[in-house]
Amino acid sequence: MNRKVLAALAFLLVAGGILIAVSASRAGRGSKAQLLQSQPDPEWSKADWITDYHLTERSGRDFDSKELKGHVHVVSFFFASCPGPCERQNRQLAIVHDEFAKKGVKFLSITCDPNRDTPAALSTYAKKFQADADQWLFLTGDMLLLRRVGAEVYGVPLDEQTHVERFLVYDKEGNLAGKYAWNKPEAIAEMRQALDDLLADRPVKKSTLASEPDRAVRHEKSDEPQDKAQESDAPSAPEKQDKPEQEEKP
Repeated sequence: MNRKVLAALAFLLVAGGILIAVSASRAGRGSKAQLLQSQPDPEWSKADWITDYHLTERSGRDFDSKELKGHVHVVSFFFASCPGPCERQNRQLAIVHDEFAKKGVKFLSITCDPNRDTPAALSTYAKKFQADADQWLFLTGDMLLLRRVGAEVYGVPLDEQTHVERFLVYDKEGNLAGKYAWNKPEAIAEMRQALDDLLADRPVKKSTLASEPDRAVRHEKSDEPQDKAQESDAPSAPEKQDKPEQEEKP
């Protein structure tokens, strides 16, 4: 076999290997859903991004995001076995919920640990916050879809047990009005004002914290019983001090 034939065969083998590698790489992306540290995969056109979605609510019913049309709403991410931060985040959200749910604001808490956060588990979890079944929804679904919902619908990074620590506020038309850190009192004050403005159809002032980047935080799950984990992470109430015993008088 002459050198030209050998060279041609070598070229074909190299070219074939490159094609196989490229095909495997694209296949590994997984139906447009492999994601995303902070933005949707640039390999996919924005025309392919989802804008509406279906997830499963804690009641077991199908939730269609189109239900939010005409409602001011707040979106956040969490997972029920989070060892402390998610608990405190939802305690803060519960305070805002108690004030604004009766005014018509809807709250969506979307898990990022769907293997553990079944509808039954979320139902139990929601009871701790006395979450209104109609106004505060706890949602779960397939992890690939949840990543796409986070990135393509809400513009934030989301992965298993990894999420941003912000409340995302949307107007009645589904437009983002602001992002507010749950652990900053000044941000929660701005959020309350934004909700009041949106309910009154007033323009919302730009958040003074809006320039902060969307940083996703990974919280390791806790394998302890939830009540025990909450007990160790939640701020403890001041202990009652026993009165000093009086010495007996002779």
